[in-house]
Amino acid sequence: MGRMKIHEHQNLIKFQTKDGFGITGLLVTKEYKKKEEILDIPILLQIHGLLGHFLSRGTPRLLPHALLEHGFNSFSINTRLAFAGQMNGKGVFEDTIYDIDAAVEFLNQEGFKNIYILGYSLGAAMLVNWAANREHKNVKGIILESCHYSIADWWKRCFNRWGSSPTYDEVYEKAKEVLGEDPYNSPNDELFMVYQSRGPNRNPGRQ
Repeated sequence: MGRMKIHEHQNLIKFQTKDGFGITGLLVTKEYKKKEEILDIPILLQIHGLLGHFLSRGTPRLLPHALLEHGFNSFSINTRLAFAGQMNGKGVFEDTIYDIDAAVEFLNQEGFKNIYILGYSLGAAMLVNWAANREHKNVKGIILESCHYSIADWWKRCFNRWGSSPTYDEVYEKAKEVLGEDPYNSPNDELFMVYQSRGPNRNPGRQ
């Protein structure tokens, strides 16, 4: 774990997840003389969206300082899906549970007792997945902003409902064939064109 002071009470934090992925985050706290003065104050753990990271425009960059003006602390992290990591890197949605685990544990080790987690857009989906599989005594609530209709099985229901071509099962079987027995480390990659996957009026040729 590493820590670099940017400004007073603003620190760039680096830590690793259970599976060895490196995470960075920005910890912003109100001024204090003794650290114990801020540990009971709510702190917001912020999870970015698809194209986001904690320094991007809009909510990730502006919210921590807006919260600070009202006396609240925040911790904004980059997950393995930052910068569209599932397309540009090796990020896998299900593995982001380890990213949130590690961030919560960091705040717990720091002594924060009232943790609230905000996820927006893709971050909301990551957060729902985490909350469905985890609980922590110091996490008091979650906040979902611009949440997707659902998570992974939404696509399967859409494909089946609108009679997609190819079907969800056909795409799934083809993906297993292409990626092989070790999909996380497979050198193979392939794009799929799916017709009629989002409704009866979708134009042919559009995904």
